[in-house]
Amino acid sequence: MSNLRDDFAKLMQNRFSCKKYNGKKIPQDDLNYILEQARLSPSSFGLEPWKILAISNDDKKVELTEFTWGIRDPKLTSHILVILSRKDLKSSDEYVNYIFKDVKKLPDDIFKNTKDLYYHKFIKDDFKLHSDELLASYAQNQSYIMLGTILLASAAIGVDSCAIEGFDKEKTTEILKNKFGVDTSKFVLSYMITLGYGEKSSHYKKARRDLKEFVEFID
Repeated sequence: MSNLRDDFAKLMQNRFSCKKYNGKKIPQDDLNYILEQARLSPSSFGLEPWKILAISNDDKKVELTEFTWGIRDPKLTSHILVILSRKDLKSSDEYVNYIFKDVKKLPDDIFKNTKDLYYHKFIKDDFKLHSDELLASYAQNQSYIMLGTILLASAAIGVDSCAIEGFDKEKTTEILKNKFGVDTSKFVLSYMITLGYGEKSSHYKKARRDLKEFVEFID
């Protein structure tokens, strides 16, 4: 009988950042499973301030990673996921209204109260996110919650992965804008994730600090 507590501990112990892939492709059902778990990731106010580009074409992967030093051979990955974070998160923006009204289907009174709470209490007073840059940074922070979901969901079904931040952000953004049609007025590049199946030699023993070094218990 499966023990979820033990299974999760084993998953965390065995997951690793894969640097070398063998070129094998992920079945579509498995990719869909990973992306579905990503879809269910939590986010502040449930705004889901992100978008994923799932790239499988080898030429497109090479094109995307021209200024990326964190991927050895993009053609040997099965997929590269590009995670984009939203900039249009002001309470007056169409996207915010769409999430609260159409996705969450909030009644009119709760819709108004939620928007007021989101903007006046959270954005304006508490976190003081008074510029597009600060709102984009807030969205990027949210996107890293989804990163953890994707890495663990992948490991759960035997797919290897690696989070990638080793790239020239300005030049890669231009590639996304000019060659992938990304609207950079609404989206900012957060990170990439490679997916596939790793060579056996790419798995190193996990090394972490002791629990007592990074946790302080306050009674």
